[in-house]
Amino acid sequence: LLYKHLLENRRTGIWMFDTMSLVQIGVGLGFLLIMKVTMGEEGDSTVLVTSLICFSAYFQMFTTGAGRWGKELTKQFIYLIPDSPFRKLAYACGESLWKSFLEGILLFAAGGLLAGADFVSILMCIIARTGLSLLFIAGNVLMERLFGDMTSKGLIVMLYFILSILLLIPGIVAGLTLSSLCFGRITLAAALLFDILANLILSGLIFAACQDILHRVDITAVH
Repeated sequence: LLYKHLLENRRTGIWMFDTMSLVQIGVGLGFLLIMKVTMGEEGDSTVLVTSLICFSAYFQMFTTGAGRWGKELTKQFIYLIPDSPFRKLAYACGESLWKSFLEGILLFAAGGLLAGADFVSILMCIIARTGLSLLFIAGNVLMERLFGDMTSKGLIVMLYFILSILLLIPGIVAGLTLSSLCFGRITLAAALLFDILANLILSGLIFAACQDILHRVDITAVH
């Protein structure tokens, strides 16, 4: 599954980047540039980079579900592969995570340098973006498990938005609280570290709980 998705990306996009990837990177850097110009010399690198990762996460919330892994769930082939459901889900999502990681390198390497952020903060932002991608994929899987038979697209989008916000809360709380307790003050790199760990744990629990969606074809979109 992973090799198939990477091969499809190479044939249809610019290496690993499709049009939406380039739009996200361009809009994100444009947003950061506007903020930097608006804030002037008073602009703090932590504020700028934090704004960029929040802006990026908002985009991710609505684009992650459109990855190739989601299309696999609408076809019968993934259900017929003789392997464990967890492994099949993991490999099906691998392309989206890899692409998110590469997007993060371009976005935060350029954005971090523009904002004047340090190397550790830039690295943590890249990893955090990849972790958020995994969390939003887990949210999509959970939506399919809970509301796979629902036909109202508007209601599905609203429920997914609410669910995504709820999934973000544990990581945000863990990042702010634990980094403040451990380091005496909140630092961006420390907050992102604990946020990443919380997102990974939550995503793993969701995948483990929802892996049975590949045991039986109960999604109406499958043809």
